[in-house]
Amino acid sequence: TLIMKLIEKFREELFKEFESNKDAIYLGEDVRNAHRGIAIGLHEKYGDNQIIDMPISESAFTGLALGLAISRKKVFVEYNFAGLVYLGLDQIFNQAHKYNEMLNTNLNLDLIYILPTGTRGGLAGHHSDNPYALLSHLGIQSFMPTNALDCEMIFNYLNENRKPTAIFLPVASFFNEINHDQVGADFNFGFYRIHKGNKLNIICTGTTYGIIKEVVKELTNLDPNIFILTDLSFSEKTINAINNIHDFPTIFIDDSFEICGIASEINKYIPEKNLVKPLCRVSKNVPFAEHLEADVIVSKKRVKEVLTNLSK
Repeated sequence: TLIMKLIEKFREELFKEFESNKDAIYLGEDVRNAHRGIAIGLHEKYGDNQIIDMPISESAFTGLALGLAISRKKVFVEYNFAGLVYLGLDQIFNQAHKYNEMLNTNLNLDLIYILPTGTRGGLAGHHSDNPYALLSHLGIQSFMPTNALDCEMIFNYLNENRKPTAIFLPVASFFNEINHDQVGADFNFGFYRIHKGNKLNIICTGTTYGIIKEVVKELTNLDPNIFILTDLSFSEKTINAINNIHDFPTIFIDDSFEICGIASEINKYIPEKNLVKPLCRVSKNVPFAEHLEADVIVSKKRVKEVLTNLSK
């Protein structure tokens, strides 16, 4: 089986969409030169009419994307980084998300928002935010792939459920690789075990999986079950899968906020006796200095401290 990196698989799926749909459109800032490394090769193959650079106005091109989707186009909207979604939230939530309900219609809206998330390295609060919990709590279908297998399943879902959907692409997992044997029979798209262990359950997303894997490798006396959350909208299937994890102490580790975040949602489905305080961001104010940033975001330093204590 060919092992692909997350970003390679995501790109492959994009090309499949454009091959099968001549009306597909990809728009955003600097997408023709694939500034974020996502749309590499699309402009060269599909040209100016389908790969469209937008002015620096997220609210404008998010609204344009909805108009194109209403006109039966399949539209991918790339943001330079996830925090820019705030500028298009009125168009996403009040317009696209509510369109069919308000007009009492059942129109397919093939509208996919691509949001690179988890940027770090001294870029501070406005560029390193992880706002996926906000869209999730608003009821907007949201996913975060951690590997190539997730990407494949997300695109399958998009073709079966044609409604506005946010895909948060975790920068920290762009180059993750996975062998399908790693998940095997445990694979349940949305929430699944990627590493079999004992005594401790770790639930994480693509923003922190790589760090956790590194730390677990270093802590030889710790061998936890590691579970991946891909479905940020918590379908019934995902909730059932969370309810059925092993009866061990369970910690959620994710680079977002604990209060009103994904942690709040996850912890509803974990028995109280097993709940370990989640490891999340401690502030929305992320410093420019990298050594200070490490104390705020979910860094390797903080993950190692927490897991070292849990391994004692």
